[in-house]
Amino acid sequence: MSSALDERLRMGHLGEPEESTEEIKQRLEKRRAAEAEKGAPEKDPRLQRRYPFEFSYRNEVRTWTGTFVNVAPKISGLQKIEALLAELNEHQPIESMGNFMLSVNRAIAHLTYSLERRPDWAKDLRELDDPYLVLAIYQEVLDHEAIFRGLESPKRPSQKAPQAGSDTSGSAPEVVGDGPAP
Repeated sequence: MSSALDERLRMGHLGEPEESTEEIKQRLEKRRAAEAEKGAPEKDPRLQRRYPFEFSYRNEVRTWTGTFVNVAPKISGLQKIEALLAELNEHQPIESMGNFMLSVNRAIAHLTYSLERRPDWAKDLRELDDPYLVLAIYQEVLDHEAIFRGLESPKRPSQKAPQAGSDTSGSAPEVVGDGPAP
């Protein structure tokens, strides 16, 4: 009976390993080295605290374009962002505010402190008509800061801000910005 149990525990159906552990280790190290040479993520500009980016956003009416420079805030900057957020929320309990407006206020507070440079149309984000425009800028900034802080991989290329929708009116949207629309 012991030999039958030994036969079952042997797992001969799996076969012998084709590579030794050392061979697998060497193969993986070669693959990692090749990926590092090919990708060269250390050259990604989002790994720097100061990150310039071209921005383009289109809604049903206009296309917004411009150059921004984001500077990832230090802890002291994050504290200032939170203080401004409280002001924008008029010191109301978070539970009393809608999630969407909380998100927009958080974006405005963050961008107010982190954007070192912005186009003229973005000087006062609270005066813009499209809150999704503010959120699109904020998403680009959050992507930069997540990569800068090592919370996200820099392997994917920087993406342009999403478009709110396509123009179905048949007329060209108005272009607002400091550069040509893509």
